[in-house]
Amino acid sequence: RLDYGNLKPRVDGLIGELLSGFRERYGYDPGGDGLETAHLEKNLSLLLSVSGDDLPEAIKRFFDTFAKLALPDVWNGYFIGPPSWIVSVYQAAEPRAVEDPNGVREVIAVGSDGGGGLFVSLRSRDSPIYLLPPSRIRGGNYLPLQGVPLENLKVANTFDGFLEEIISRLEETVRG
Repeated sequence: RLDYGNLKPRVDGLIGELLSGFRERYGYDPGGDGLETAHLEKNLSLLLSVSGDDLPEAIKRFFDTFAKLALPDVWNGYFIGPPSWIVSVYQAAEPRAVEDPNGVREVIAVGSDGGGGLFVSLRSRDSPIYLLPPSRIRGGNYLPLQGVPLENLKVANTFDGFLEEIISRLEETVRG
């Protein structure tokens, strides 16, 4: 279980290191990296309005504490939230479920990468995080390319593990 109380100072410190001399190293300005604290109680309630109680506890804890995580300058980019984005993707059914050889399973997008992929969680209290690369969406159902099973798209066993992986990528980028 990730300690969200220490997450912001840890991430802020790493982002500070990343941004120090960024323009000189890369030749362009950074893209707005940051971990934004939730300012309004409605962030989590907005998310729960579409997901009900069907989300892993770690996702609920994250959005109760933070509004979003944006790391456009780490690898291809990582973006988690904000809840208003999650709700808009869900309401537009882009996607709302994944259809693979094992059936149709309801999902909710929790973030994206810089290449058009979506990070999703199953609508269940205990779900891994999956990366859905760009593909077709038909009737709100994501159709994996070449019928790849959803399990093959898993990037982390838990949301906390997913966050730890992102922070590891941030550390790698900072350390060069």
